[in-house]
Amino acid sequence: MEKEKMMKIIKENIRNEINLEDIAPFDKDGLFPKKGMLSFFYCVTDEDLFYGTDPKDKGYAKVFYFEDVDNLTAAKFPRKLDADFRISEKAVSFSEDISYPTAEVLFDRYKGFDWDEYNECMEENDYYNEEVW
Repeated sequence: MEKEKMMKIIKENIRNEINLEDIAPFDKDGLFPKKGMLSFFYCVTDEDLFYGTDPKDKGYAKVFYFEDVDNLTAAKFPRKLDADFRISEKAVSFSEDISYPTAEVLFDRYKGFDWDEYNECMEENDYYNEEVW
């Protein structure tokens, strides 16, 4: 990808940031650094929209790791970015939970499976409990 397009993505399209200290207690396998920031960028402007499903879209999404979060500064929305493409700041929280694959994922991966066994497994693990939802 040419440098000019990459700079456009970075300048106009930050989508998400995760402080790795916030997720460290949930990273049981130690896959992530314990400190730092992951910044996710994705190109969505009024002139360009890339879904990532076409090979030519390669490079229009980027993730960067910044080890030193103390020297990061907040940026304002670019004036040129249309209000329709501005995503306001949202807080997220993390919690530990059990996650099961959906029936669709299992069906696609194993080219079919026994639905009765799947439902029995979900019931045994209290997946259908109303309190979970």
